[in-house]
Amino acid sequence: MTWQMSGYIMIIYIAYIQGIPRSLVEASEIDGANSFERFRYIIFPLIAPAFTVSMFLTLSNSFKIFDQNVALTAGAPYNSTVVKE
Repeated sequence: MTWQMSGYIMIIYIAYIQGIPRSLVEASEIDGANSFERFRYIIFPLIAPAFTVSMFLTLSNSFKIFDQNVALTAGAPYNSTVVKE
């Protein structure tokens, strides 16, 4: 499931990164911000909602996988079908 969702999550991140206005990055360059400061104060806050979206999608799909195994087998026989970490 991780590999199945990785492409979708990657598209979400790419969309958020492409949505960053170039004028903000250029303004920070003019103000003298180095690359770390640009990332910390401009880029990361603008892509932070992508982390929320990807975390929600990943967790919801994780619960779907766990629920399916428990519903079909109830852990039988001898808890051999319980999802292990």
